[in-house]
Amino acid sequence: MTHSSYRVFHDRAQQEFGEAGLRTGFTGGMADVVDRADAEETTQTVVGLLVVGLIVLINVLVFRSVLAAFAPLFAVTVVGGAAVGTVVGAALLTGFELDPGTPSMIGTVLIGIGVDYFLFLLFRFREELRRRPQEHHRVVAADVAERVGTAVTSAALTIVAAFATLGVYQCPATSSTAGTRSSGAQ
Repeated sequence: MTHSSYRVFHDRAQQEFGEAGLRTGFTGGMADVVDRADAEETTQTVVGLLVVGLIVLINVLVFRSVLAAFAPLFAVTVVGGAAVGTVVGAALLTGFELDPGTPSMIGTVLIGIGVDYFLFLLFRFREELRRRPQEHHRVVAADVAERVGTAVTSAALTIVAAFATLGVYQCPATSSTAGTRSSGAQ
């Protein structure tokens, strides 16, 4: 039974028993997962908004640019959507059952890693612009992207390898999300 079919069943049972003056209650794994997801929805929204607000505020203060504040978030959103689609599509094609927390795990990992890498690139670009003011900014950007790209790729591959090992490890709490984490870090 999926979350949506459970919710339909739950709502219908509540309505029909409620009309008879009875109160309903559900137990078990699916009921627990759905109830917990519903209860945490507001908390996740507030935390997400606070994280985005903090990232924007810090970037505006450090880089004195609204574009520099929103560019990493836009990039992380686009890559996150592609990563979630890829992971869910691969799971559907292979019949692999994903953990219900997988989409939020992708978002968390991508925000942490993606924004960090983007800021690293931006810091190096500004540093090189100050060091070589006579050169055109496109030449400087290409040099920085080449050097930083190597470091970022190396770090991302290390993270992919680390998360992929969780898939080999026989622990249900980590093995079902290992492929997701490693694919999102690329």
